[in-house]
Amino acid sequence: MSQPPHLYLGPAIQRWRPNTPADIQHAIDNGALEERHWLDIKRKLNHDKHDKVELARDAASFANDGGVLLIGVDEDRPTGKLTLAPTRLSGLAETVEQILHQRCDPPLFVQCHPIPVSPEDMENGYLVIEIPPSPLAPHMVDGQYHGRGDKTKHRLNDAAVERLFAIRAARQITAEQLIAAEIARDPIEDDRDQDVRLYAVAHPVASPPELLTPHLMGEELRTLVAGAAITPHTDSWLQPLTAYNEPRAVGRGWHTYDLHSRILAPDAVGKDRAQADLEISDDGSIALFASALVGTKPIGYARPVRQRFVYTEGAVGLVLALVTLAGEVGATFGYRGQWEIAVGLTNLNGLVHSSTPSLGEPDQLLRYSASRYVQGTSAGTGELQDAPGPVVSRLMYKFVRALGAEQFFADVFARHGKSA
Repeated sequence: MSQPPHLYLGPAIQRWRPNTPADIQHAIDNGALEERHWLDIKRKLNHDKHDKVELARDAASFANDGGVLLIGVDEDRPTGKLTLAPTRLSGLAETVEQILHQRCDPPLFVQCHPIPVSPEDMENGYLVIEIPPSPLAPHMVDGQYHGRGDKTKHRLNDAAVERLFAIRAARQITAEQLIAAEIARDPIEDDRDQDVRLYAVAHPVASPPELLTPHLMGEELRTLVAGAAITPHTDSWLQPLTAYNEPRAVGRGWHTYDLHSRILAPDAVGKDRAQADLEISDDGSIALFASALVGTKPIGYARPVRQRFVYTEGAVGLVLALVTLAGEVGATFGYRGQWEIAVGLTNLNGLVHSSTPSLGEPDQLLRYSASRYVQGTSAGTGELQDAPGPVVSRLMYKFVRALGAEQFFADVFARHGKSA
């Protein structure tokens, strides 16, 4: 059973971490549970259409800035007095997640934290629904966008919707900047204009500058990197780098054999082979570099030609590894906030998907129609941990769509949870 992080209920209130009914009662007694811009309470969730739509509207209104919904507390409207009113927990979290997935457009990610009445009564209790700021805000419910005022939700006017879309567009500008900085420090000069290279960054927006300083050279961080390195389709890049790591000016680096200190060895054998570098900074930022995501294969019937292709599976796998690692780093070392994540791929023009059939007419192949691909998104640590697939989809769907390869990655993009 997941425990909620320290929740934000307003600037005048200390962060709140409810683990027991007594914590909720204490917050009621202190006046911290007054409904406001960041908090709403419900007596229970009925299964009729009205309650489902209202839940979706409430959650969508919180998704613009973040907030908390608490189910299991009753309010006497005339007096405003709050009292504990335990509700049935069995299946409630799953119902909430299903409602927000089906009725919010685009689907909305939340984290549900059940708090049972007691160890003897685990079937009844309270549900804390944590709604982080959504990178896809605003979310539509029944054709309308909703925002949150001081105490109630309201329909957003056109100007408010435009502002939220402008915020979303600004993230892409940030992604372009992050990737441009990584391209500028590409450690391999050879074939830079021909090789397909991947650059990916996960930056914790509000982490302490020394979040990882006491832990950078420890075994725990090494274990997290080793776990990310077993992501499917990444063996050529991630498995070799786990054998070599070193302290860096910005933190700690893992690298393939020929990239010691992010410098390609002058006598490197086979400079066109896959190279990779993973760097984790004191503030928790993660930067991943990978080269040689390109290959060739014969295409055609009577007179086959050599066709260059991009290792699409490898590119998606590397991004999944980065997303997963960021979630584990945040959860392990106490950062529950937002991350800006950016991905870039270079020298793609004219390439085909790696699983394109070899038999066919070369001039009829679907080829990538731009030189570069850059995409960014943001996500909280909770989403990176619990729903990495949708995050990877936001980062990579447009890339695989342009190659006609959506069906190959549907399971990855939908993946929820570590066991999926």
